[in-house]
Amino acid sequence: MTQHLERTYIRRRSDVASRIIEGEAIIVKIKTGENYSLNRVGALVWQMADGTHTLVDIVTAIMDRYDITVDQAQADLSELVSELEREQLVEVGEAPLHS
Repeated sequence: MTQHLERTYIRRRSDVASRIIEGEAIIVKIKTGENYSLNRVGALVWQMADGTHTLVDIVTAIMDRYDITVDQAQADLSELVSELEREQLVEVGEAPLHS
């Protein structure tokens, strides 16, 4: 799984707006007004979802800030990224994603 994470990048979609408020991410789809919120860990992921960080970079950042094992960090990140992609809030690719 690590090999896959080393070459997978995530980027916030351009059709969403977001703010970090008191450590939590508030995300709004511009066209529909649907809104989402992410806890502190999710907000860290959201901030790093700029298309230049691999999922390994994000796992490392999570582990640096929170007392969590690599396996748990990878599993949690995988679940969150799948949900964000399903909700069309992020794009995922195997090369750096530029705006």
